[in-house]
Amino acid sequence: MDGKSSEKISADFFTHLYGATVKHLLNENEDSNDILINVGEKIGNRLIDDYFYRSNCKKTMNIKEVANNICDTFFPLYLGYSPQLIENNGIFSIKFESFYLLKFIDTSNEEIFSKKNVKFLN
Repeated sequence: MDGKSSEKISADFFTHLYGATVKHLLNENEDSNDILINVGEKIGNRLIDDYFYRSNCKKTMNIKEVANNICDTFFPLYLGYSPQLIENNGIFSIKFESFYLLKFIDTSNEEIFSKKNVKFLN
């Protein structure tokens, strides 16, 4: 296997694994937000390193090229999903019509979220 090939897992399996990990962290740790932020930073750093290794993006790009590259290449490569890029006066937002990581998460029980002071975007 060369350095650029990878095995894929199903989105449902990843979603369940991710959800179980977050649920475990929320139930077992008082400082769950700090842990989730730390885990997210580590995952993000690994993804960025891997992305630059695999992609053919230019070394110098303007902000619009970076935003387009993230939506057109990064998300489909790692999440199998192409979000919508929205530009407003040089400010770029990434819009997800439906994000599969939230597919199996029940946010209606706000007790656990308020008890842990969990912050998430929906």
